[in-house]
Amino acid sequence: KKSYVVGLFAMSVLILTLFFTWTLVLLILKCLGQRVGCASGAPRQVEYDNVFPEKFEEDVRKAERSLLWTRLVFLLSGVGAVISAVYFVHYGIGSLRLSVEGAKNSVYVSFIVF
Repeated sequence: KKSYVVGLFAMSVLILTLFFTWTLVLLILKCLGQRVGCASGAPRQVEYDNVFPEKFEEDVRKAERSLLWTRLVFLLSGVGAVISAVYFVHYGIGSLRLSVEGAKNSVYVSFIVF
């Protein structure tokens, strides 16, 4: 029981540390702005062309579409990570506990035999 609590606490601290690190990275990228491109969360600046305004509009649509797809991929990845975590907590903890107990018992039996 004690090792379970220690493991739970250690994983919670690890996840919290990763969260704060990722938040700090995002804030730094946001502050750097256009120097880091779309990583700052802002679409790239498209220069206006007086000679070909249709090309400018096409470039704007391309940039907006690219940003939309990037956001969609990140959103789906995040949703997938949350679903995987919920699935593991619901189904995986019990089987993980049983396999650890089985390994512990086999080591204990091996120790007694030798």
